[in-house]
Amino acid sequence: EEKEPVIDSIEIIGLNDVNLQTVLNKIQSKKDGYFSATILEDDIRRLYESNLFLKIDWKIEKIEEGKKVKIIITVEESAPIQEVKFSGARSLGEFVLKETIKMKAEDSLNNSLIKSDIKEIIERYLAKGYYFVDVTHQVEDGPKGKILSYIIREGPQVKIKDVIFSGNRAFPLYRTWLFWSTSFLHKAMVQTSGHYNERELMLDIERLKKFYRDKGWLDVNLFVEDITFNDKKNKVTITIHIDEGEQYKVGNFNVSDNKVIRTEDILSKMKLKEDTVYATESILKDINTIKTLYGKLGYIDCNVEIKTHFPAKPATVDLTYQIIESQPSYLEKIKIAGNDKTKDKVIRREMIIYPGDLMDYGLINTSLERIARTQYFKGLDYEIEDTGKPGRKNIVLKLSETTTGMMNFGGGYSSNYGFSGIIEYSQMNFDLANLPKSFGGFFTGKSFAGGGQTLKISWQPGIQASRYGIFFTEPYVFDKPFSFEMNISGFERSWASYTEERDSVGFSISRRFWNTCRIGMGPQKEQIEISDVKSTAPQTIQELSGDKTLQTVMGFIEQDTRDRWYFPRKGYRIRLSEEYTGGVLGGDFDFTKTFLTVENFNPLLDISDDKKIVLGLTTTIAQIETMGDTEKVPFFERFYAGGFRSIRGFRFRSISPKENGVSVGGKILSLFNSELTCPLYTEDIGPTKMEIVRLAVFYDAGNAVNGWDELKWDKSRTFTGYDTIIRTSFGYGLRFQIGPIPLSWDIAYPIKKLPDDDIQRVQMNFGFGF
Repeated sequence: EEKEPVIDSIEIIGLNDVNLQTVLNKIQSKKDGYFSATILEDDIRRLYESNLFLKIDWKIEKIEEGKKVKIIITVEESAPIQEVKFSGARSLGEFVLKETIKMKAEDSLNNSLIKSDIKEIIERYLAKGYYFVDVTHQVEDGPKGKILSYIIREGPQVKIKDVIFSGNRAFPLYRTWLFWSTSFLHKAMVQTSGHYNERELMLDIERLKKFYRDKGWLDVNLFVEDITFNDKKNKVTITIHIDEGEQYKVGNFNVSDNKVIRTEDILSKMKLKEDTVYATESILKDINTIKTLYGKLGYIDCNVEIKTHFPAKPATVDLTYQIIESQPSYLEKIKIAGNDKTKDKVIRREMIIYPGDLMDYGLINTSLERIARTQYFKGLDYEIEDTGKPGRKNIVLKLSETTTGMMNFGGGYSSNYGFSGIIEYSQMNFDLANLPKSFGGFFTGKSFAGGGQTLKISWQPGIQASRYGIFFTEPYVFDKPFSFEMNISGFERSWASYTEERDSVGFSISRRFWNTCRIGMGPQKEQIEISDVKSTAPQTIQELSGDKTLQTVMGFIEQDTRDRWYFPRKGYRIRLSEEYTGGVLGGDFDFTKTFLTVENFNPLLDISDDKKIVLGLTTTIAQIETMGDTEKVPFFERFYAGGFRSIRGFRFRSISPKENGVSVGGKILSLFNSELTCPLYTEDIGPTKMEIVRLAVFYDAGNAVNGWDELKWDKSRTFTGYDTIIRTSFGYGLRFQIGPIPLSWDIAYPIKKLPDDDIQRVQMNFGFGF
C-alpha cells in the first residue's frame, strides 16, 4: 500500500507584520506529518477567514522522488482600513450604510467581506425599490492604511403602478370610477402598491399559490407573465398569470382509530363534510376541534394525521382523519415562572384546574383567561411538561409582569360630567402587608404590590362636577372566596337649578360560588346637601334644600360568565340588587330601590379566530318605592335617562318627568341598549388577543317614568299632565381601551322624541379606568 508523502517543511513567503508562528498555529498541516490535499485546502480557508491576508497562493514541491513534499504558501497581508467612504448615496444615509456593512475602520481589508458587504448594500436598496442599483468598490492607499470606497449608482426608485392578473376566474377584479377594488388576490399579496421588491414578488407568488390551495384549487399554477417598466424606469406594471385548474371537493370523509369518542360525535363537529370544498383552513380547524374534544377528556397527547386518496372521480379527495389517541393525562404540578412581584397564590387562585385533575384543555384555557383578566401580566403563555411518569403532566406558566401601579395627573372629558382634572393613585395588584424595607423601596414598584388587592385614591376637580374617592378591595379574605370592598367617596355637582353635594362611606362582603356567581351585602351611610337652590326651581327641589342623611343596607346576587370585563365577546351578566334605606336603620327617608340588569354578548361572525363581530344586549329595569313615614321619593334618588350608558342622542339626565321644564326624576327606569361591535385593532395578551379598538353601531330605547303604565311606544298624556313616550335612538361610534384608559366616541340620532327633549348628538367620554 502506497503511503502519503511526508511534509519535509512549510515555507511562508510575504510575511511582514504577521508573526510566522501565528500562521503555523492556524493550520493543521505540520512538518514531519503526512501530507493531505484536503487538509491543506482547509488550512487555506482558515487563513482567509482569519482576515490577516488579502491574497493567498500555494504550491507543492516534491522531494526524494515524491516521498517528501515541501509546502510553499505565498501571502499578501491585509492592510488595516483607515476609512470607509460612500459616494453616490442619496436615499440611504451614511449612518445607515455603515450599520449595514461588516467591514469597519481599523479592520483588516478582506475581499470576501467586501463582496458580502456589497451584497448587503444592494439588498438594502432593493428593499426600498431601487431595482437598478449598482455597487462597486475601490481601495486606495492612505497615510495610515487603506481607504475603502463604495461607489453607489442608485438609479430610479421604482414604484408599482399596477398588478394585473390573467386567467383568474374564481376571484375576478372589479374597477369602478370611485376606487380600484383590492380583491382577494390583492389582499393575499404584499407587492400590490408602494415600492417594487423582486424578492417580495416571488414570495407573493408562493402566497397566492397557498391562497388558492387553501381554498381547494390544488392544481393551481402561477407565474409572472410580464414585468413592464415605463420610459423613466420609475414605475412598473406586473402581470401574473394564473392557471386555476379545478376546485377540489371532499369525496368520502371519515375518521379512523377512534375508540374514546364515537365517530358520529366527532363528525358532527367538523366543518368539512362530504361534497364540501377541500379547504386547508377548514382541515386545520377540524384537527384543532378533534384535539380539543380529546383534550377535554385529558387526552392532551392526542394527534391527528391526514390521510388523502385521489379516486378516479375528477377534482375529488377522499379524506380520513387518523386519530392517535394515546392515553389520558393527569395534572401533577402547576409551575409558575416570571412573577417577580405577584405572589404565587394570587395566580394559583385563578386556576380552575388543580393537581390530580384530568388535563382538560377547556379548564386550562379558562384558567389562562382568568389570569389574563387580572391585567397583572403583559405576557402570558404556558407549556405542557412531561414528568417522566406515565399519564402525568405539569403545566408550566410563563409570565411577564406589567406595571400595575399608576400615578395619574391629567384630565378627561365626559358628555355626562364635562371636563375635569385628575390626580389619582391606583394599584390594581395592591398588597397592604408588603411594606417597603427602606425609603428607596417606595420607588421600586414592588412595595405595596403583588397581593391581588385593589386600591384607588382619586380627586377629580371639574367645572361642572368634582369628585373624590378611596376604594379598596380584597378579593380573597383569608384566602377564601370572600370579597371585602370598602369605599369612601363624594362628589359635588352644579345643576341648572341647584347644587348637589354627596359624601358616603360604606363596605360590603360577598361570597363567590362556582367561579361565576356572587352573593353579597353591606351597609352605606350617605350625607347629602342641596344648596344654591334658585327661586325658579320646582317645588320638589326647593322643599329638600339643606342637609339630608341616608342610611342604607344593600344586598345583591350576580352571575357573570363574560369572558372578560371590557369588550366581552361571549357570555352574560345578570345582577339583581335591593337597597333598603331608612326604616329601622334611621335617616331622613324610608324607601326601597330595586335594580335588575341583564347583559348578554353573542359572537355573530368570526372575521378570524381571534376577531369576532359581537352583539351586546343590555336590559335595565329599576323601581323605587317609599315606605314608612316617607310619602314622596326624594328627587336626588329618583331615576333619570339620557346620555352615555343610557339613551344616547339625548342630554345626560334630561329624560324624566318634569316640573316647570326641569327634570325631577321618575320612580321607574326601563332601558334597552343593543350594540354591534367589530374589532379594528387587537394586541396579543397571553393566549388570546385583546381588542384595543372596536367599531360600534347601536340602538337605545327607554324612559324614566312614575308608573309602569306610562311606558308606551306612542305619545300619551299622563295624570300628572306631561307627555310621555319611550325614547329611541341609533348611531355609531368607536371604543378604545389603551392600557388603563377607556375612550368612547358616539354620534347618535334620536328617532322617537318629544318636542322639548334636549338633544345631544355627539357624545364622547375620556377618562381613566382601573
